[in-house]
Amino acid sequence: MTELGQRIGQLSGRPKASGLHVHPLTEDTPELGSGVVAEISSDKQKKGGGLRHAFDDKSTLASTGWHSDITFENNPSDYAALRIHTLPETGGDTLWGSAYEAYDRISPKLAEFLETLTATHDANFFHDEARRLGIPIKAVGRGHPMNQGEDLRAVHPVIRTNRELLV
Repeated sequence: MTELGQRIGQLSGRPKASGLHVHPLTEDTPELGSGVVAEISSDKQKKGGGLRHAFDDKSTLASTGWHSDITFENNPSDYAALRIHTLPETGGDTLWGSAYEAYDRISPKLAEFLETLTATHDANFFHDEARRLGIPIKAVGRGHPMNQGEDLRAVHPVIRTNRELLV
């Protein structure tokens, strides 16, 4: 999976300084590749980890809110991949959606307006997650030199597109 991610990044024309993103809560574990691959697990959810705490007033399911991964970084990842290690007998709440499809369906006037806006992406709730899980926030080494420090907040254009793959 990491090799595929590296290759897609190279083909996409990513900035030379970029590598694979490392989530600020990713633990260094040899099984997962020394902190390069983030583990999402139901065991961590039960201990208090995961997005469910961002929506505690509404539901205990992360599926109550759509999100884009890693947008709180100054230099966010262009792509995300998910590999299921152990499939539960029932359930599962991961859906993938095409923002390009949604954008193509809005009116030209609304698209023009949205292109003038920025949005603040704030993931400082991960500091609470780190305390609950008993692990430190990674302040450096998160895939790009611009992605460092303990403030997990960035401002980006509302409309952002990925570069075309050069294949």
